[in-house]
Amino acid sequence: MNTTLAFDGRFASLLLAGGALNGSVFRVLEAGKDLGSDAPFDFYGISPFELLVAGVAVRLLWSRERVFVGAFALGGVALTMAAMLWPSSLVAWLLTTALACLLALGSRGAMRSGALLFAALGAWEAWSAVLEPVVSGSLLALDAGAVARFLSILRDDVVRIGNVVGAPEGHRIVVLVGCSTAHFLPLPMLGAAALLLVRGERVGLPAVLGLAALAIALVAMNVTRLTLMAWSADLYHFVHGASGATIFDALTSLAILSAALALPTERRLEAR
Repeated sequence: MNTTLAFDGRFASLLLAGGALNGSVFRVLEAGKDLGSDAPFDFYGISPFELLVAGVAVRLLWSRERVFVGAFALGGVALTMAAMLWPSSLVAWLLTTALACLLALGSRGAMRSGALLFAALGAWEAWSAVLEPVVSGSLLALDAGAVARFLSILRDDVVRIGNVVGAPEGHRIVVLVGCSTAHFLPLPMLGAAALLLVRGERVGLPAVLGLAALAIALVAMNVTRLTLMAWSADLYHFVHGASGATIFDALTSLAILSAALALPTERRLEAR
């Protein structure tokens, strides 16, 4: 009895893209309601890095090659298709992640890379929605502690209580989840990996080491940003405002693009 299911990469890419789209619908609707006419300029609450990773994943999966998985994958396919209709972002992302992992096991080369990108994106979405708020206290304390140490080098009036850091009788900041390094780091790193995988099917050890260096640089950038915000009220309003956010996003994008262009990859993608 044949216990293997096979379907091509085009169907797989549409299936995973549909699950990701359903997982993002609630955020898009909320952004449209909260931001009104400004929503398109904020990508309806969707990070450009999410769009980049999903777009590259579809590009890598889009192939006439077949994906071979066990027959039990029929259940995963059915669940993911049902998730497209079920009004739950978390359920959609969890099932999309599970199916992407399953497809990665039954594929190779560029298709496997695309499935893994979808799996990583879905895992981050689930992490940020459920697990991150649960463990945010410890993660935010790490950021606040790093900021306090940097400030203490230049000033002697720095105190930290949990995720609050600054002068005891003066300017202080509260490090929130949206500004934390644990929240900021994963998506840019996924974006850098996606750009590398567009250039080549495999990322070897030199590129992995380069990505590790990029991660360290991005962590330093975010901690520096938080430190500037904690230095004074004037710096806080600039760095946290539109101009500061634009500069920080531009520097982040520049670091990612530079790494994606400079780091070596193995084996070019074949023409489809």
